[in-house]
Amino acid sequence: MTYSKQHRNLKSGTMMPAIFIGHGNPVLQLSLDIDQDPQFHFDLGRALSSLRKKGVLILGSGNMTHNLSQLSPGERPTKWALSFDEDLKQAIDAEEDQKLVHCKEENALYAMAHPSDEHYLPLLYLIAQRQTGDTLRYFNADFDLSTISMRSFISAPWRSAHYECTARDCGGHRYLRGEFGSR
Repeated sequence: MTYSKQHRNLKSGTMMPAIFIGHGNPVLQLSLDIDQDPQFHFDLGRALSSLRKKGVLILGSGNMTHNLSQLSPGERPTKWALSFDEDLKQAIDAEEDQKLVHCKEENALYAMAHPSDEHYLPLLYLIAQRQTGDTLRYFNADFDLSTISMRSFISAPWRSAHYECTARDCGGHRYLRGEFGSR
C-alpha cells in the first residue's frame, strides 16, 4: 500500500495492518468512543464478531502497556510493565474475558500501565470475537522503551497451527516477521 492523500487520515495503527494484509484490500478505521465504559467496547466487539462469517478480518491496534511518561530508552522492561503484561496474557489464555473488561477497576497496575484507555480498549474488541475452535498465537512479546508492551496475538480458526509472515509479506517490519507461535 502506498501512502497518499487518500490515506492521510489513517492512523499508524491502521496503516500497519493495511501493509500487512496487502494491496487492494479495503481498510476501514473505527474510532473508539472513550466516553463509553469497557463493557460497552466488549459488547460492541461481540456484535461485530458476526462479520467474521462474512469474511471480514477485524484487527485491533493498541498496547498491553503504554505509559510514555515512564519510558526509558535502552533500559530493560520495568517490573510493573512485565507484571501487567503477564496478568493480561494469563487472562487472555484462560479466556477470562470479564477480568479483562474490569481490569481498570480490579488490577492495581492498570493506572500505571494505561494513563489513558485508548491503547487498552482495542484488546476488548478482539477478545470479544473469539469463538470455539479458534487458535490463539502470540507472535510478538517484545517491549519497547521499557514501558510499552508490544505483545501481539492472532485468534482465528486456522487450518494450520502456524502462519509464517516473511519480511516481504509484512513490509519488512521486525515485529511482524517470523513464525507465529507462542512465546
